[in-house]
Amino acid sequence: MAVRRIKNHGRWVWRAPVAYRGRHRAAFVATREAARDEEARLRRELTAEAEQAEQAAAKLATLRQLLEFYQLDMQACGAVTRAPAAPTTRGGRSRR
Repeated sequence: MAVRRIKNHGRWVWRAPVAYRGRHRAAFVATREAARDEEARLRRELTAEAEQAEQAAAKLATLRQLLEFYQLDMQACGAVTRAPAAPTTRGGRSRR
């Protein structure tokens, strides 16, 4: 994307917006050269994040990870989850 000079809160600044595979970032700097540098830095960061996300998605999930994500998903949608069972008082010991 192109760097542009805009007015931000009453001050003229250069905006360096970057979008890559659905992710968006922007930086506000004082000079055009700095805006171009920030644009390149943001693009490198976004491409690195996208590559990491692709690698993580390609990696096989363990059963534990799947169950953790399932639990988070159920909590996010408001489903009532059972609390872990409390230890019993008998547990192999006598009450005396």
